[in-house]
Amino acid sequence: MTAPTETPSTIAELQSIWRSLNDIDRGRAVNGIHIAGTSLRAIARAVGCSEFLIRHLIQAAQARVEDRTLARQGLLTTNELVRRAR
Repeated sequence: MTAPTETPSTIAELQSIWRSLNDIDRGRAVNGIHIAGTSLRAIARAVGCSEFLIRHLIQAAQARVEDRTLARQGLLTTNELVRRAR
C-alpha cells in the first residue's frame, strides 16, 4: 500500500483505516496523534493492540528512508526495520 495522503488526526480516523495501513504508515499515524497529546496507552486501547506494539511501530516509522523503502517492498520485516532504526 502506498503512504496515505493525509495522516489521521484523531483516534476515530485512525480506527477507521487501521487495518488498511502497513506498519510504517501505522507508525507515522500513531506518532502524529501521540505528538498531538494522546497517550500511547490510549491509542493502543483504541486500536486493540499493545502499547509495546505502538512503540515498535513508531520506531519502525523513524527508520532511514532506504530501510523503509526496503520494508515497503517486502525485503525487510518490521522487526529488522526497528533494529536498524536504533
